[in-house]
Amino acid sequence: MWSAWRIARPLRELAQGAERIGAGQLSHRIALHSGDELERLGERFNSMAAELQASHDNLGRQVEERTRELSDANRAKSRLLAAASHDLRQPLHALNLMVAQWRRDPDAAERRRLGLRVEQAIAAINALFDGLLDVSKLDAGVIRPQVEAFPVQRLLDRMDVAHAAAARDKGLELRIRPCDAWVASDPVLLERILGNLVANAVRYTRSGAMLLGCRRTRAGLRIAVWDTGIGIAPDKQERIFDEFYRLDAEGGAADGGLGLGLSIVARLAGLLGHQVSVRSVPGRGSCFAVTVPETASQPHLPTAANDSAIDALQGRRVLVIDNNAQVLASTARLLEGWGCCVLAAHGAPDHVHGPVDLLLVDMRLDHGDDGVAAISRLRRQWGRDVPALILTGDTAIGTRERIAASGLPMLEKPVSALRLRSALTRLLQRG
Repeated sequence: MWSAWRIARPLRELAQGAERIGAGQLSHRIALHSGDELERLGERFNSMAAELQASHDNLGRQVEERTRELSDANRAKSRLLAAASHDLRQPLHALNLMVAQWRRDPDAAERRRLGLRVEQAIAAINALFDGLLDVSKLDAGVIRPQVEAFPVQRLLDRMDVAHAAAARDKGLELRIRPCDAWVASDPVLLERILGNLVANAVRYTRSGAMLLGCRRTRAGLRIAVWDTGIGIAPDKQERIFDEFYRLDAEGGAADGGLGLGLSIVARLAGLLGHQVSVRSVPGRGSCFAVTVPETASQPHLPTAANDSAIDALQGRRVLVIDNNAQVLASTARLLEGWGCCVLAAHGAPDHVHGPVDLLLVDMRLDHGDDGVAAISRLRRQWGRDVPALILTGDTAIGTRERIAASGLPMLEKPVSALRLRSALTRLLQRG
């Protein structure tokens, strides 16, 4: 009986301990001191319970972190919707008033002035959408840098064209120092970085001037934007790179914005591996700079367009496919104004008679069809790869991956007339 009790007691303790651990009491430990295989079995149970407890605690921390991330994402989305709703309503409201006035005003000069103001309101809306689309693409991870060597003067000239007029409208001067250096970067993404920096300088400067210039350093070519604006307090110089943070909320700026410009600058610079710095004195101005790797100059750089291509669209037969009647009609009239012969189709047509020089197709079509499939069908029908361009306002990763896999060039809506004409001209030159 004594031997049976000596064997049964540790077995009962093992069974009871295993039952408690199985019921979720992971902190329970089995205490056996029999000095035999049963004690070693109890130690294995204790080790298993400790591992389960550690795993459970880790899972709990992960759940808490994920819950906090989702809560932060929801708050960020709410801030985005609030900011976007407010800032999009302003130019849309002005646009509605100007259109109503344009309809009633018989004076030709006043109608031209209203036309310019309409263009400015549309440009403001486009700028807001560009910021939202940039953030969406960065979050989705669909932006992949295409690094190449190019002269930095090309970007400096584009900054002059894009922002000099806005500076003059505020009574400011945009000065650009020429530079003969070549850099290694993604020209499109670097242009976006510089464009945001110059636009910010114009926005936060009430009087004086902005200067865009370059300086060679050991780390590379330092491209800097100086302004004589309101400046930034030292305790805010880190926060300005946060999303939705705007100095104008504290009375600094004269016009709007979602507070995404500098956030996009920081994220694009990180994607490219470029360093961004800021120096500022409140009331005296700021200097934002991005440092880019410098490379040896190249003897020849092919350009996307030249003077002989100005009338490349004249007389071209263009098929435009879209499921929105207003967009279809507006696009057709624009192309006809450029001298094109336009065929407009509401949805992909089954057959098109005669030769077509160019396809301009919306991505989302009716009945589950899309632009990639429509272009593929028409090319098979004609037996040749007609130059084609996809337009889309869809920022979903799946849509972008499908377009990228097709090899078709893409423009995101809304698209300016100048950008659309440039893209179509390049397509015809290559095709």
